[in-house]
Amino acid sequence: MYGIHALAMFDRGWRALVPIRAGDRVPHIKGWNKYNKQAPSRETVARHVTQFPDASIGLAAGHSVVMIDLDVDDKRQAKKAAALADVHLGSTPLVRIGRSPRSLRIYAVEPDTVPTRRGYRVEVFGSTGVVTLVGLHAKTGNPYRWPLATPWEVAPSDLPVVKAAQIDAFMLDMANTVKAPEAASGRIFASNGALPPGFYSLIAREGLNGLDVARELIAGATEGRRHLTARDAVFVLAAQGWPDEALATLKQNYLDLFDHQDQHAEGRTFDAMLEATRRKLGPDLRSMQAATGVTALIPPRWQPNT
Repeated sequence: MYGIHALAMFDRGWRALVPIRAGDRVPHIKGWNKYNKQAPSRETVARHVTQFPDASIGLAAGHSVVMIDLDVDDKRQAKKAAALADVHLGSTPLVRIGRSPRSLRIYAVEPDTVPTRRGYRVEVFGSTGVVTLVGLHAKTGNPYRWPLATPWEVAPSDLPVVKAAQIDAFMLDMANTVKAPEAASGRIFASNGALPPGFYSLIAREGLNGLDVARELIAGATEGRRHLTARDAVFVLAAQGWPDEALATLKQNYLDLFDHQDQHAEGRTFDAMLEATRRKLGPDLRSMQAATGVTALIPPRWQPNT
């Protein structure tokens, strides 16, 4: 792949090309991340063509383009995510399909770069990282597809331009609109399933306070299941859009299960649960709104002291 398309892509304006091991995500070259700041020369790309003709073609983030990866596995929710992208970002001719229904979209961006970051079911490659554009998917082993147009046919300068504020609004709307299929179906959401199956359907019902349900379940957790119950409750509620300040109110319910001398250590444990949840799901809506100033979305469902 690299030997066939790399130079043609470079000449069309895709400069920060990285040879990737076929069927993997690992670059052939060391120090590839310098390409996020300084693209290689044509001579360097030509040398890589000779060295790695069968490599997949990766693109280092940066350089006036942004790659937006929609990591949604449920077909219905994936369609909803694509529709949101069309609303906030517009359509683009460059849509890559690897493991369907997941997809990746490429846009030109103003300013020249936006930060690389992860949100709920979406990852934005704007300033760091590398994304495979041409070659074999690391998990399926199948070639990446470009159903509308390919990057050796379309130049970066031909792409629709998006701004950072549009991306921020899209990420917020994703977190507020696209649901995890596990939560929607009532299947076990976290890794262990410490909560009773009924919890997942209970908190999904309209008008039922999921925090109150979680408090009762945590309070009734038996020794040996306290940590798992609290962890799963935090994870499920966070996935349904509850903000961190609401989830933090569960901390005291968790601490009440322990003797006084153990509460300090268990408080750190609870904080670690919430941090781990946010690493997996991304920041909550309130944090994103505070960071971006974007507030014209569906209002949060929870208010303090209510």
